[in-house]
Amino acid sequence: MVVFDRYAQGEGTDNAALTDIRGDFPKRSYVIGQWSRFVRPGWLRIGVSNHSAAVLITAFKNPKDGSFAVVAVNPSTKKIPQEFALRGFRTDSVTPWITSQQSSLSPQVPVAVRGDNFSYTLPALSVTTFSGTITKAERSS
Repeated sequence: MVVFDRYAQGEGTDNAALTDIRGDFPKRSYVIGQWSRFVRPGWLRIGVSNHSAAVLITAFKNPKDGSFAVVAVNPSTKKIPQEFALRGFRTDSVTPWITSQQSSLSPQVPVAVRGDNFSYTLPALSVTTFSGTITKAERSS
């Protein structure tokens, strides 16, 4: 008698394959999308300062058209209020895109940037990408 390991064939509920038996993508696909959807070939990684040990942040910008993305990972089981400061450029707003237990790379309401700062509460166990376009460069970087 042959026993088939349905989980190894992607037919279990653990999302071990590209999709599960219902055709649903695993959350890790959406997490990867937080970078791959916004950070495109030719973009440059830009420096970030982070004063919160609980949040992991990376940032990138397109030197050709002024698009940028700030990706914030909250590995905590609690939501975390986070302050962001943009240095060397300005924008009017950023659009958060969230992957969490409740959301899968879902766009949120744009957040206004005041001067060069904006605040956002990062959901628990989430990755949030803030996408925007530079409206005024103060210096090239």
